[in-house]
Amino acid sequence: MRRALLTAATLVTLLAVPASASAGDAPRLRAIVSSCQTGADPASRAAAFTASMPAAPDTVRMAIRFELQQRTVDGGVWEKVAAPSFNRWERSRPGVSGFVWTKDVHGLTAPGEFRAVVRFRWWTQSGRTRTVRKVTRSCRLPDLRANLLAGRVTAAPASTPGLVAYRVPVRNGGRSAAGPFSVALRLNGAEAARTTVEGLAPGEWRTVELLAPACSAAAPPEIRIDPENTVEEAVEDDGIVRPGCLFGT
Repeated sequence: MRRALLTAATLVTLLAVPASASAGDAPRLRAIVSSCQTGADPASRAAAFTASMPAAPDTVRMAIRFELQQRTVDGGVWEKVAAPSFNRWERSRPGVSGFVWTKDVHGLTAPGEFRAVVRFRWWTQSGRTRTVRKVTRSCRLPDLRANLLAGRVTAAPASTPGLVAYRVPVRNGGRSAAGPFSVALRLNGAEAARTTVEGLAPGEWRTVELLAPACSAAAPPEIRIDPENTVEEAVEDDGIVRPGCLFGT
């Protein structure tokens, strides 16, 4: 499971409702996802969680504690994630009738889901405490990067004597556009041909043709999509195709 790469967690809201406020002004007891921001790069992915609680008639003070959890989008097990300023009690001022606190966290990994487990605590004049646990809904973050995929490789005699035209469909299976990248063909451990694709929109296909000598059973072709990793992809290790010798000796 990929972990959250957390760069910051910030306290963004603190509301202590005055004790003189009416009961109708006190916040509800709840824990929510107040913001869920997706993006192609980690710096743009963030989530904010807000918790609120009303005071009971004998409450002296209140506190809220957030725990950040993560799981993969395929329904994996929720696991605790370390994040700055989480996992500590944030306390209200004495004598207020309500307490609201928001924490946000940035630099989240994708794909993944994030949620907060929130604990609320009330202290009474007699020194007794009461604790309630609530769980927010999840902030779901798909991976928005491009993803270059190769289709079925075919081969046929080229118009140039002694060469074979190797053709491979290349698709951008990701959620964002891919800029220019190269496609290379290797034979017997050495590069035999290379071409450049000017870019692919999300979901777009393009058939790439590479002219190279005929392969053999001892030296089957290997086609590499974006061998220099010019395009930042959701999956970087699925761009190598070894189809076996399709047209040769």
